[in-house]
Amino acid sequence: MSRQHTVLWELFRPSSVAVVGASRHPGKVGHSILRNLVASYKGKIYPVNPLAKQILGLKCYPRLTAIPDSVDMAVIAIPAPKVPDVVCDACKKGVKVSVIISSGFSEVGNHELERRVVETAKSCGMRIVGPNVFGVIYTPIGLNATFGPPEVPRGSVAVITQSGALGLALLYRFMGVKGLGFSAMLSLGNMSDIDFADAIWVLGEDEHTRVIALYVEGLRPLRGRAFIEAARHAAKKKPIVAIKAGRSKRGSKAVASHTGSMAGDVSIYQAAFRKAGVFMVRSLSGLLDASLLFSLQPIPPQPWRGVMIVTNGGGLGVLAVDAMEELGVTLAKLSPETRSKIRSMLPWFASTLNPIDTTASITTDTYLEVLHAAVDAPDASAVLAMFAELPNMKGEELAKGMEDILRHARERGKPLLLVYVGKHEIFYQFAAEGIPVYESPYEAAEALHALEWYVRWRAKHAQ
Repeated sequence: MSRQHTVLWELFRPSSVAVVGASRHPGKVGHSILRNLVASYKGKIYPVNPLAKQILGLKCYPRLTAIPDSVDMAVIAIPAPKVPDVVCDACKKGVKVSVIISSGFSEVGNHELERRVVETAKSCGMRIVGPNVFGVIYTPIGLNATFGPPEVPRGSVAVITQSGALGLALLYRFMGVKGLGFSAMLSLGNMSDIDFADAIWVLGEDEHTRVIALYVEGLRPLRGRAFIEAARHAAKKKPIVAIKAGRSKRGSKAVASHTGSMAGDVSIYQAAFRKAGVFMVRSLSGLLDASLLFSLQPIPPQPWRGVMIVTNGGGLGVLAVDAMEELGVTLAKLSPETRSKIRSMLPWFASTLNPIDTTASITTDTYLEVLHAAVDAPDASAVLAMFAELPNMKGEELAKGMEDILRHARERGKPLLLVYVGKHEIFYQFAAEGIPVYESPYEAAEALHALEWYVRWRAKHAQ
């Protein structure tokens, strides 16, 4: 990692943070940011507000230069016209990174104001996030410099987004619901300085991040090559999934008015993403379903041998096969030995083709035995378990037995996914135990599509 990218670690691992625009009033952005930092951050916190002596039990300072100690990061949440003066103070103070929450810059045509901020920062070697962002999160040190929820579930997904509102929505929607936890979240906004390439370089080396998820509206001019180099370097170690907004003409216009970015031809982005090892999804659900799988399950060894499906209902199996054929996911070809072993566990009318249809006439214990055999089988790279709640097959029983099978699958380096159709409380129980669980076969197929694509890409580009 270059010295330039090493400096960016201060964005995720600062020893001290100043909040310029810290407010005494709940509901204000400056109050929410300070509240979130106080709740979990392990470093030093300095509120900056010339009209207050103390906020949330912390001494206030009239300006950055009045803080007696060093400051690694400044989070700026004040009206846009005042930002250049604060950035100048940040330079004098030796701040390494400034996160500009404020809007009212290039996204509304105020390019000159944004240019002044960037030029001032460059003059002292300081890096800028934003403007027009919701902030930065890095859960390993409790850093939550945002005006979003104070408690963020810790995990291994790093999200980099141009849309602050969307980033916050993802947090709210998936906190504690599907077992999806975050290592980091960064809002880029207008990308006046720090952009996707910079963030990917750093998070690609982060030991707490297993998958990087991107919401992309557009790249900065002349930074396409930098993006490809950064993503390609990171993708050799961990998967990157992305959704590209602005694929339509109207969507492109909306992008320009949102962050001031140029959306560009989607086919160009598709080609760049393929080259860089970035898997493009078409929906937010696809982004999150793939991230869930990558964050909780191992990447199987090469070569890719396909997916083995085990279902207790034929209808679920049909839906899964339809979805996989539509998306291009490979089904595993089961050997006679594997089919014979599984056949010995099932009634004569059950199917040992792929999908394996155990039928609804068996017990949950028998279903678990078949699932264990599927994990053991060398025929497949991944196993998709599909389970419908039935009078003789209870979700509670499945949840108890899945823990040992999940452990066994991880030891073998084989991803195990679950589609569960039944009680919501049981669904959440699976998620809490670290099982990537989906509500429909199509969601699971989207995740498996990303997995197969990534395994094949890495086989070609690992060296």
